[in-house]
Amino acid sequence: MITSVVAAIAISQREGRRKKAEAEAEAAEAAKKSVLVVGMGLVGTIATLLFCAQGFTVTRVDQKSPDDLYNDSRRADEMRILTETTLGVLGRAGGEELVAELREEAFRTDNLQYRRSKSCKPLCSTPLGAPAASLYTYPDLLSILSSCELLKRVKPATHYSTRIVSLHDAPEDLDGPLPAGRPYALTAAGEKLYADCIILCDGASSASVGRPHVCASIPGPAAPPPPPPPVETGWSSTAYHLPESTLVATPALTKLLPQDDWGRTDIYTGDSSYLSILTDGDSHLRHTHLTTSAPTDATQGWDPALTTALSHAHALGTTPLTALPPPATLVSKRTRKLALLGTAAFSLPPHAPHLALTTHLSAAATLAVCLRKAASVPLGLEVFSRLRAPLTDAVWRRAQARCDAISASAAGGELEAAEVQWAREEAGAEEADRRADAEFEGVIEALTGEMVERQRAVLVAQAQAQAEAQARAEGEARARVEAEAAGRKGEEEEGEEEEEEEEEEEEGEEEEEDEKTHRSDDEDGDKDEGVPLPKT
Repeated sequence: MITSVVAAIAISQREGRRKKAEAEAEAAEAAKKSVLVVGMGLVGTIATLLFCAQGFTVTRVDQKSPDDLYNDSRRADEMRILTETTLGVLGRAGGEELVAELREEAFRTDNLQYRRSKSCKPLCSTPLGAPAASLYTYPDLLSILSSCELLKRVKPATHYSTRIVSLHDAPEDLDGPLPAGRPYALTAAGEKLYADCIILCDGASSASVGRPHVCASIPGPAAPPPPPPPVETGWSSTAYHLPESTLVATPALTKLLPQDDWGRTDIYTGDSSYLSILTDGDSHLRHTHLTTSAPTDATQGWDPALTTALSHAHALGTTPLTALPPPATLVSKRTRKLALLGTAAFSLPPHAPHLALTTHLSAAATLAVCLRKAASVPLGLEVFSRLRAPLTDAVWRRAQARCDAISASAAGGELEAAEVQWAREEAGAEEADRRADAEFEGVIEALTGEMVERQRAVLVAQAQAQAEAQARAEGEARARVEAEAAGRKGEEEEGEEEEEEEEEEEEGEEEEEDEKTHRSDDEDGDKDEGVPLPKT
């Protein structure tokens, strides 16, 4: 019994040492890989955080100045949603301190509560995950992530006010042969920024330069298709902010406030628009009005509290809502050293706020692990492309179906029915996200092994084809030798036949000469017989 226990402990320790050695070897290989992140918005910052956590050497660049990037008033009240699953991904990268700060600064809500705009009565709700989802304004979330302890410690090289004008990842553009040769991004100042892998995340440079570049790399007999253009959705969004002072001075608005300190997100649905109101712990109302018509026309007949909230709130601006479909590939096919993330890859149609950032963060986490586990950058990006393509397509179709359903119901004055239907369709999606988050490393390892086997099969096929070509060449050489030998033999036989014919001709000539001689002798004999003998 004691011997068995000791043996089990020894095996466990040996396995632990093996895993530790493998992790150290992966970390050493990761440190040799450099990544250039283009765009320092939310997705670019999340990608930088995840890449640094994997041990890569990261350089990031953005065409905005620090003030424009972190103090953009146009995005002051844009809301972003993180589920518990995505907080877990960030926690593994940035540590528990980052998760604690994210929880502390978040507006916490466990569902989106749908209500009727005319009566404010509850209609249905969409769960955002257990125990609750975290909501942030865009600037707050960007500031928290940018100042996390990991980025302070690693200090990735940063280039502000730097615009990327072109990307170069063709084999002849690399600074060395494949697979180690590095591509580069050319700045407006003429500087070449080299890296083993270039990731375009968000910002004007990524969308205007990265998407066309990746789409142009698709091989085929015909010219590659251009990237899908933005899609006009017919909806517009107006962001408002209503401070506590106005709430206190306006009794009609008290029904919009929660009864406890817990934040609440209510969506009030009308015939052609809906109003999303987030109440934070300080009793501030941050709300967004999405509509297919003019805001004043869309709110006629609504509950007085809602119309009062809109009339007293400070409008931050109206933005037409567009969607950017994903391209045919997220990875450049030239040398597989350049990839798209975030809004450079796609932006979802409106009405699916809980899917957007969660999807982009999941893609960034998957890419970071692919690059660490794969033996080379091209292999890592190929695995990433194969892993994310079906998920991206599924998320896009789900968001597009939701947008189409809401747009159709808004046109028919039945927006509430579409909300109820969507709530049922989304049930269980969070659990699938949890499973994917728990298993994606194993899936990536399996896909990496599959890709290695596929590459090995390609090498075997190439070797077999080479052997067959060599066998054909040797067969052709033997055929030529045999043909030459047969030709020489034929020539020799022809020569012998000619010699025989010459000999026969000579013999014939000799026979003719002999016959002539015999005839001549006979004629002489006949003459002798005709002469009379002399008398004696």
